[in-house]
Amino acid sequence: MAAEEPIPENLEIADELIAERRAEAPGETPEDMTPWQRPITAAIDVINFRAGQIIALLMIPLIAVVVYEVISRNLDSILIDAGFAGLAKALHLGPTLWVYDMSRMIAGVLWMAAAGYGLMRGVHIRADFLYRNWTEKTQATVDATLYLLFFMPSMIFFTWVSTEFWWSAFSSGETNSVDSAWGPLLWPARTAMPVGGFLLLIQGIPEIFRAFHKMGKDRERIFIMALPFYLTALTWLVLAIFLPDVIPGGAWFTEIMKATPSIDKPTIGLIMMGAMLFVIFIGFPISFTLIFLAFVFGIWGYNFFFATFLMTLGTNSTMLNDQLMAVPLFVLMGIVMESAGLMERLFSSVQMIMSRVRGALFIAVLIVSTIFAAATGIVGASVTMLGIMAGATM
Repeated sequence: MAAEEPIPENLEIADELIAERRAEAPGETPEDMTPWQRPITAAIDVINFRAGQIIALLMIPLIAVVVYEVISRNLDSILIDAGFAGLAKALHLGPTLWVYDMSRMIAGVLWMAAAGYGLMRGVHIRADFLYRNWTEKTQATVDATLYLLFFMPSMIFFTWVSTEFWWSAFSSGETNSVDSAWGPLLWPARTAMPVGGFLLLIQGIPEIFRAFHKMGKDRERIFIMALPFYLTALTWLVLAIFLPDVIPGGAWFTEIMKATPSIDKPTIGLIMMGAMLFVIFIGFPISFTLIFLAFVFGIWGYNFFFATFLMTLGTNSTMLNDQLMAVPLFVLMGIVMESAGLMERLFSSVQMIMSRVRGALFIAVLIVSTIFAAATGIVGASVTMLGIMAGATM
C-alpha cells in the first residue's frame, strides 16, 4: 500500500521550540467561553491588533531614512569622483548625522511597542520539553498560574517604572549625548516603553481567560473564586512599592525590599539558573520567563528599586541597539521574496539541477542557505527566514 501523502500545513516544522501562532481572527473567541470574559478578550485582542497595524507603519519611515542614507552616500562619492564636489556639497549629499539615530530609534519603537501584538498573535517562543506531555487542562492551569503570579505583577512594575523613566526624559528635555553626534531628544523613542509595557500588560488578561477556558469549568471556578483575593493582594503590593505612604504596611514593606540578602550572590545565581531551566521546560514563553526571573532574582540579590532601574536601563539600551534596525528590513525582504515566489523557484531550480544526486533537497537547502547568507551577512536572519521558507518545501 502506498504511503499517504502528508499535508504540509499539518506538519510540525519545529521540534522543541514552537510558536503557537493563533489561527483565530483578532476578536474571535470560543462560543463556550465564560460570557463575561468573551467581550473583554475580544476587545483587548482588537486593541493590540490595531496597535500592531499602526506600529507596523513605522516600517515606511525606517525604510525611507535608510534608503536616503544609502543614496546620499553613494551619490556623493560618484559626484566627487566625477569632479562635481561642489554640486555634491550644494545638494548636501554625503553621510548624515541624523539617519543613524532616527533608524535605530524607529526600530526600537517597533520592537518595544509591538510586544502586545506578538502575544496576541501567539508567536512568543516556548520550550515544551515537559509541557507537551501534559493534558490540555494541566497546561492551561500552569499557564494561568504563571501569568497571575509572575506576568501581571512584572508588567505592572515595568509599565510604572518605564513611565517614570519616560517622564524624566520628557520633563528635563534629555538628549542622547553618549553615543550620538546628533544628540536627539530621547523621550519620543522612550514613549514606546510605557506604551508597549501597557499593551503587553492588558494582553495578559485575554491569555489568562483563554487558560481558564481550556482548563474546564471546575478548575476555572476555583481561580474565579480566588480572583478577588488576588486582585486585593496585587493592588496592595503595587501601592506598597510605589506609594508606601498611602497604604497600611507600605513603609514596613519598603524597608524589607531594601534589605540585603543573607545568601551570597553566586548561590543566588545558581538558584536562578535552576529556576530558569525549570520554568522554560514547563512551557512558559521564554521571553517572559527571562523578564520575570530578572525581576525576582534582581530584587532578591539587590533590592527592588535597583533591579527595576537596571531593567529599565537594559530595555532602553536594547531599544537603541542599531542591530535591531536590520530585523524588520530582513523580515520585509523575506515577505517580498515569499510573495514573489522567488524562494520556491530557487529551491525548485536547484533541486532540478541536483535531481540525479541522492539527497537533492538537502543539497538544495545548503546551496540556497549559502546564497542567502552571503546576501544578508547575519546568521540569525538567514536561519530564521530559511527555516520559515524552506519548512513547507522540506
